[in-house]
Amino acid sequence: MLEWTLKKIELELKFPWKIARGTAYSKTNFIVTVECDGSVGQGEVAFNTRYGESEEGIESSFKDFLEQGAEDLNSIEALIQLAQSLQLPASLSFGLESAMAHMQCAMTGKNIHQMLCVPQVHGVPTSFSLPIMPPSEVEVFINKHQLLRFSALKVKLGAEDVNDVVAEVLRCYSGPIRLDANEAFSTAEEFFKHCKSFKNAPIKFIEQPFKAADFDLYRAVNPKSPFDIFADESITDGEIYPQYKELFHGINVKLMKAGGYMRALKQLRTARELGLKTMVGCMIETSLGISSAMNIVTNVDYCDLDGCLLIKNDPFHAVSEEKGILNYTYVV
Repeated sequence: MLEWTLKKIELELKFPWKIARGTAYSKTNFIVTVECDGSVGQGEVAFNTRYGESEEGIESSFKDFLEQGAEDLNSIEALIQLAQSLQLPASLSFGLESAMAHMQCAMTGKNIHQMLCVPQVHGVPTSFSLPIMPPSEVEVFINKHQLLRFSALKVKLGAEDVNDVVAEVLRCYSGPIRLDANEAFSTAEEFFKHCKSFKNAPIKFIEQPFKAADFDLYRAVNPKSPFDIFADESITDGEIYPQYKELFHGINVKLMKAGGYMRALKQLRTARELGLKTMVGCMIETSLGISSAMNIVTNVDYCDLDGCLLIKNDPFHAVSEEKGILNYTYVV
């Protein structure tokens, strides 16, 4: 018989986290724990209001999960089937699947990579994200947080100061830049105006410039864009369809969006088969969640796994970072 618990944790951020749709000073996540006969597994639930998730919704959905026979589940497959039938929030589905997978690893003596049938990757390079800020604050921010140690920076964009902020980052940092608009742009004209301003810059891609469902706009812009366009908010827990090649050049897969290891791995595999580039990203998460994401980075083009580097009070310390490279402190 399985014993499930859900614990809320409050994460204090190192700096205000401002993106196109709002500013956060702290983050509330949950930790799922499952135990059976002395074997324990844990998973993180980093819910995101952008996808209709909430603290109350997670707690209510977890209660529904318990009431529908959660204690009698005997396999990950059975758990996935129950989560789908209950239409649980994707982040909760992942936390549950992760906890059960790690408990089964503890029972069998396997590691998570053996269970998932994927190689274990050591030394994962991650970008570091700059929140939206005035151009005048960029240099101080980069110096204060010693960001020159990272092999790439991701710059969050809003509707204002876009060109000046990018120019200031490029003045202070000589490495490649990744831009993330979080759906901030409204028109193709606006998009191409900004592209023209930094066409000679070392920009690897622009992530989610338009609203997630603006497929006609993506279809029109895709073949003309001087930079790769990556989908983030447009890709949640669904299939990766062939027509995405007409819209995007790559996709950002997150465990908290995909709803589980199996779905995330399938999304990455399908994207590669279609010729799309791939990135594994994250929410604001502790190193428990980031270590989970590190389990699926084999053969991806980019990693954006700085979530635990943004918080002050990580209770797990499952990941270490040196010179922008992530390593497991211990495999959860």
